[in-house]
Amino acid sequence: MITRKYSLPALLAAIILVGVGLHVGCTKEDNTLLPYNPDTPGGGPVSLTAIQVEDSVYTPRISWGGGYVSALGANRGPAAILDTSLLWLLHAAGNGVHYQARFGTTPAGTENLTAQYGGTPATTLVEDQLYTFWIARDELWSTIAANPGKILAADSTMTALSRISGDTLFLTSRSFEEKQNPIDLFIGIRNVTAVGRLGVINVVQTNTSNAPIITFTVTETGAPDTLLANIGIAAGSSYDVGSVVWEILAVDTTTGSDVFWTRDVVASPVVAGQSVPGTRVFTAFPAAGLQRNQTYYVWIADKLWDQRNRARTGNYYASATFETF
Repeated sequence: MITRKYSLPALLAAIILVGVGLHVGCTKEDNTLLPYNPDTPGGGPVSLTAIQVEDSVYTPRISWGGGYVSALGANRGPAAILDTSLLWLLHAAGNGVHYQARFGTTPAGTENLTAQYGGTPATTLVEDQLYTFWIARDELWSTIAANPGKILAADSTMTALSRISGDTLFLTSRSFEEKQNPIDLFIGIRNVTAVGRLGVINVVQTNTSNAPIITFTVTETGAPDTLLANIGIAAGSSYDVGSVVWEILAVDTTTGSDVFWTRDVVASPVVAGQSVPGTRVFTAFPAAGLQRNQTYYVWIADKLWDQRNRARTGNYYASATFETF
């Protein structure tokens, strides 16, 4: 057996080195909010990452990565800007705006500056509108606040924090992000074309479902009233019994049996699929509503219709076609 002798100073040095190594290896990152990028000279904070906007709601939650910010804004339209298009602008010094934030709210510790820059505070988004969401860190806020009316745009090539060119304030993408986000939860309606003697039909989209609103005005001379006995919708550009997606028909049950086509009971407007007293549902409206990118045919008839003639010259009957998108 070979025996080695070590001096006391050498043993102490070894113990110290082992202890330092254990300490370094077990140290946890103290601040995960603003991690540091080892590729950046001096170890600066990482860039902000893409804004995430919750889908399919009118009061979405907004989140992002790369750390908290000092400003979170939302504009109506395609530009981030401090002007009348502002709907929501949260501010908190020292990167005090936290994710996730819900549109239209003002969390504790933040202030809503929307009105200060000419905007009108909103608590909900609106169907079929384009919105721009944006975030900025504290080092940019004073520059942004000093340039109302300038379009705010991210520039990933900049080494400076900001620069102005014409009507645009360019900001380093490390500390500024924006996202254009359209709101389109439900079908749209277009190209409504109405024909027929009974009256005029219009079809209007809603902001709450895929069931359109059908309005009508009875104008035919000789019509007994302004109500209907029958209304329905079929898929396609003309009536086909196999393509009906919704139909209701007036029914009289006062005699103890069902008697159809003797009364006018349906008043304008009608939401497709709604329950109308005095009618019987012949085809139930689909739970998911109408589909996008389709053509539909809607018809109306009163109690004097012969129940056969669907031509545009037929008495007491009218129809319209429309497209969804």
